[in-house]
Amino acid sequence: MVLSNEEVTWIVAENPEGHRHLRSTMILADGTTTPFKEATVAALVRAYVG
Repeated sequence: MVLSNEEVTWIVAENPEGHRHLRSTMILADGTTTPFKEATVAALVRAYVG
C-alpha cells in the first residue's frame, strides 16, 4: 500500500475502553478507515527510525 499525504486526512491514537494497549486508526480522504494495533505501529516506527 502506498499512500500520499493528501490521502491521509486523520490519524486517531487512543486506548479503547477495556484495552490496555494503544490502538491507532488511519482515516483516508475517501472515508476508508484502517485500524492498527500498538505493536504494528511500533514496528513501523522502528523500521523508519532504523
